Amino acid sequence: MKTRVKSAGGPNGAARAKAAPSPRLAIEIATWLSESDLLVIGRLPAAVAAAAGRGLAPGGLRFLSLPCRPGEDYTGTARVLVHWPLAGALPSSGATPGASGVMIAAAEVRDRTAAIQDFAREGLAWHDPQTRSEVLEFAVPAIAIDVPSRRRPSRGGALIAADREVRLSANLHALREALRERLPVSLTSDGPMGLIDSVAMVDRDAFFIRGRVRVGTSRFVRVTAVSPEGSGVDLLKSAYWYDLKAPDDAHLASAWKGFAAFFTCAPSLRPNGWLVELETSSGELLEVGAPRITTHAADVIRTILEDLSVEALPATALRTGQVVPAMRRLQQARLRAAELEMVEQFGTPADSPTVSVIVPLYR
Repeated sequence: MKTRVKSAGGPNGAARAKAAPSPRLAIEIATWLSESDLLVIGRLPAAVAAAAGRGLAPGGLRFLSLPCRPGEDYTGTARVLVHWPLAGALPSSGATPGASGVMIAAAEVRDRTAAIQDFAREGLAWHDPQTRSEVLEFAVPAIAIDVPSRRRPSRGGALIAADREVRLSANLHALREALRERLPVSLTSDGPMGLIDSVAMVDRDAFFIRGRVRVGTSRFVRVTAVSPEGSGVDLLKSAYWYDLKAPDDAHLASAWKGFAAFFTCAPSLRPNGWLVELETSSGELLEVGAPRITTHAADVIRTILEDLSVEALPATALRTGQVVPAMRRLQQARLRAAELEMVEQFGTPADSPTVSVIVPLYR
């Protein structure tokens, strides 16, 4: 922090150091991702923006540098996207201290707040695809940041946290739809194709996906699962791939391959909106929509176990790399959700019982 020195006066003529005013974020437009997550586009002194970087600062703010608008000169300043997870309500007046000494004027936030769609259209949509992709990568981690709210009561706190996540999920999905680069959904009959059989929710941030792709005359160089909120996961190297039997009259170049993958990503709560993006070595691009996500425990288990027969023993790559981690994560989630309602003790238990009897109820 730079300082200014001002004479303090007095007999000894000592000088006191006085801190320079904190730099203020000049707000261009703002929006609320949730009641405690503020997203702002504005300008900062260039040196301050460079020092802030894009990491989580001590005060909670996260920064991402953005290109300037075409034809506008921001000499000495930098255009930034800021995510501010608030631990409480925005003050009703005055300047609100942010991270790294940055000041955000509460009144300016209120005057420049817009709906998420308007925020994306006016502040971000004109950027090139690479910048828009960086914005989505920057925004998605917001849903994984815990924001302890001063307004959150001790009882019901989990419900308030869930409400925040639901609103975050909805607005991140709206941001994804406004900014993502649309890809073709189908190509020529001889080109690459894809089908997503199912996406199962193992946990709020763990999923299992099954599908198939047709390679065509080229080969895939990218297969990416994209959550409704915009979190991307590479499947090309992490998934288990296997050959599918082709019809007798099918050309070898059009053979289909199946895949199954267990993966973790930023929490995703929406029932619809999963995509798989495909890119070939010849530059062809396409996207494949997924069906409604599977959440019922029995259906999730069925999805995970359904492809076991495609791997002939003694091979175990599918089992050890995909199925076992998914089932283990599913069981951990079910144990966390289970609660002990009542314990009835009959007689005096043995110190070292020889036999334990377990009576399963309800299936």
